[in-house]
This record gives sequence, structure tokens and C-alpha cells, in this order.
Amino acid sequence: MQLKKHHLLLLPGIDGTGRLFAPLQGVLSPEFETTIVSYPDKPLTYEGLFPSIRDVLPWNVPYSIIAESFSGALALRFAAQHPQNVRALILSAAFVRNPLPPMLHWGRRLLNDTGFLRRPSEILLKKFLATRDCPEVLCDAVRAALESVSREVLAYRVWLAAETDSRAALQACPAPILYLQAAQDSIVGPENLEEIRTLKPDVKSITLDGPHLLLQSKPREAFAAIWEFLSDK
Repeated sequence: MQLKKHHLLLLPGIDGTGRLFAPLQGVLSPEFETTIVSYPDKPLTYEGLFPSIRDVLPWNVPYSIIAESFSGALALRFAAQHPQNVRALILSAAFVRNPLPPMLHWGRRLLNDTGFLRRPSEILLKKFLATRDCPEVLCDAVRAALESVSREVLAYRVWLAAETDSRAALQACPAPILYLQAAQDSIVGPENLEEIRTLKPDVKSITLDGPHLLLQSKPREAFAAIWEFLSDK
């Protein structure tokens, strides 16, 4: 099948399933073709996750990467080492290193709260990932995605995120970058974007009034920003 004008490679958050991209896919215009990356339920490093991308990416076709949260560091590392055909990167509520202090506190709680890893409570989901008025259908989808991954793997990914330092990959990334900042993010604070801009001043950014799960809570607004960014790429 012939690919359309814009091909998007979607890298998921810490669940790694790719199931939570449905809201964004639902608002994409016909000019976009998407491929969702999903990660094995194994404790793999960022480099260990490269095959999950290589196995599905559209070879010899220009594509853009949309990476949310946990996958931001992965996308930067991958694009820096495999720049061929990478048209652009869109980072949603992502980070290049542990964005202290919110991420540290959340990560420690996640690691220590086995109940959260087994079955995330609605209170915790709304506090850290969504908002108090999060639709029940979205909370259920997030909970189901997290529950489908072993708690050991979730704990490892939290540790990996807390330990990552992808500043060098950010600086080495040759593709243009758009950063989507969530104004109500309880995990990744605004200081993270400030550091990204300091390291790479040409990064474009837009702040949307939403929580950490920005692509799920504000898909139309996120797509509008993505479409404007990619329109001349």
C-alpha cells in the first residue's frame, strides 16, 4: 500500500503497549499514516528497545516520530543513531533526564506502592496522569494498559526514566523537534523544557492546557500543533 503524505511513528509512554494512542488516531486527518510501536514485556534498556522500532518503521520512507513521556529519551537516542529518513520529532510531556523533584517523588511512590503497580487507583491516576475530571473511559483505558504489563517491568521503566541522561542525544539529534508541554503536568515540570531549550535553542514548543497524558486528554489541540509544525517539513 502506498504511504500517505505524512507517516507517523508513535512511541508509547511507560506502559509500552501503544493502546493509548486511540484518541490521537481518532482526530488525525487523512494525510497521516501511523505505525504504533509496542515494547516487549521485558526489562529492557533504551537501546534494548531499538529493535521494537526497527521492526516496524517504514524503511526508505520519510517519517516523523511522536514520543510521549518515557519514550522521549528513547526517540532522541534512536534518531541520533539512526537519522535516516527521520523528518521530525514530536516530544509530548517527555524529558531528557529525571525532572526533579516531581518525577522522583512519583517514581519512588510507584516503585514502593505494589498496589499501584497491581491495580492503579482512580485517585492516583487522576492525580499524576490525568485530571480530576478525567472521563471514566480514559481512566479505564489507562488502568487496563498498565495492568497488562508486569509490575517488575513497570518498576524497571520507572527506574530507567529516573536514571536516564539523554542530553547528549538531544544535542546530536539532527531532526527538527517540537515539544508539547502539558500545563497541568504533575510529573514533568516546566524546568525540563527550559533545560531542553538551553541545550538545543532551536527546539519549538507549545504549551497546552492539559495533564501529563496530553495526547489522550487533548488530542485535537495536540494534533493541531503537530499539523502546524509538520506542514512545512
